[in-house]
Amino acid sequence: MTDVINRGSFDYRGAMALGHSYNQKVASVLNQLGVSCYTPELTYATSFEEIDTLTETEKDIIFTEINGHLEVKTTSRPLEEDPMSFQFPYFMVDTVNSYNKKAQKPLAYVVVSQVTQNMAVIPVSTQPKWNTEYKFDYSRKIHDDFWVCPKELVRTFPELVDYLKSLQQSSEA
Repeated sequence: MTDVINRGSFDYRGAMALGHSYNQKVASVLNQLGVSCYTPELTYATSFEEIDTLTETEKDIIFTEINGHLEVKTTSRPLEEDPMSFQFPYFMVDTVNSYNKKAQKPLAYVVVSQVTQNMAVIPVSTQPKWNTEYKFDYSRKIHDDFWVCPKELVRTFPELVDYLKSLQQSSEA
């Protein structure tokens, strides 16, 4: 069977491996800060059916002491610690198709800058205030509909850590 992941000029396997390495970095930081979590093993889809299943069920970071998970996205743009300093009025969250297919929505999306390694957090509770935009994905060389979140709704990584620790403490009580 042809590997659907590597059709065309975009290196899906390489992109998935890079993304997984960022999942591991974020999970490592969370664990160091007292939030118990792990990253599942990286799985590659080899058929369109497997792509759909992974889109519905895959979780980037899973918590061990609280219910829920996180999704991790990267940006090639620089990001400072304050999300309001981001150079654009919004953050790209995910494709509309991918987000809508998820069987269980994440608690938040963590956006990691590949330039500065700083992180910003998009709480999924803000989704009713997101917008959709039809944009060109320069990596995959395709147009797609994306959810975008106004940067005023984006939180800092320390805010996420505080929130997760409070959930973790509540679950211990």
